[in-house]
Amino acid sequence: SYVVPSATWHPEYEIRFVPERAGKTGKGTVEITVAAVVSQSTGEDWTEASIVLSTSKPRLGAEAPLPARITVDGQEASDDKVLVQGVEDRSSLAASSGPASGAGPSRVDLDDGGRAFTLTFPGRATVLSDGRPYWMPVDEVKGRAEVRLVTIPKLSSHVFQALSFENPARYPLIAGRARMHRGPSYVGDVALDHTASGAPVELSLGIEGELRVDRKDMKDLDRSPGFLERSRELERELVFVLGNQSLSAESVVLRENIPVSKDAELKVELDTKKSTAGLRHD
Repeated sequence: SYVVPSATWHPEYEIRFVPERAGKTGKGTVEITVAAVVSQSTGEDWTEASIVLSTSKPRLGAEAPLPARITVDGQEASDDKVLVQGVEDRSSLAASSGPASGAGPSRVDLDDGGRAFTLTFPGRATVLSDGRPYWMPVDEVKGRAEVRLVTIPKLSSHVFQALSFENPARYPLIAGRARMHRGPSYVGDVALDHTASGAPVELSLGIEGELRVDRKDMKDLDRSPGFLERSRELERELVFVLGNQSLSAESVVLRENIPVSKDAELKVELDTKKSTAGLRHD
């Protein structure tokens, strides 16, 4: 085996959520099509070829290319001049024996989580040497999933339909683009991070337009230490207002981060007496 330049691939996914019942939230099945987008301009068509996709990163160009000729010119300076003219000839990469710049697709960095593995395309495929991307499905997996309404007011005033599931594949899902579907409807593209087999995944199915959240600062106090006191107290109070314009009551997961102290003398406490009941501190 050997390595050829001007050939590359990257992963792409089709993720479809099939709900068990109608509604904004609920459980169902997630169907994932693992695909690869392959492109090559090696000068040779791959006709009915067996294709094995690898996430390893071979040292392309480990052997130094044959350097192009460098010509250095000079001229004698006269006695009455102190300036010497210098001419520099810079050889471009295209002039060397290596592959010409722009001759084909560039190598794509694959996030395989530090562990290389291979995916074998089922059957044979044809990839012409024209540099065009060829989308090829590699595998299909299914698993159980759930959709919840989630909002993070610190980042956005929107409420999102969040799809949660565990990676049902026997191999990691490499970081790449995922096309999201809910039933027969396409909802948009999201970025999928590297996910190990069995690891949890949470992806957006879009904005729930009938719900909205507002984040308001109600109190920001700085109590300086009094007489014979050393402690200083900072108190902050936030209020979240959820608006629902739909015809039914909805359950929304609201997430807010609180400060974490790296100093043992500084303590951060959540005032549960003033907070809405039912919160979970994770």
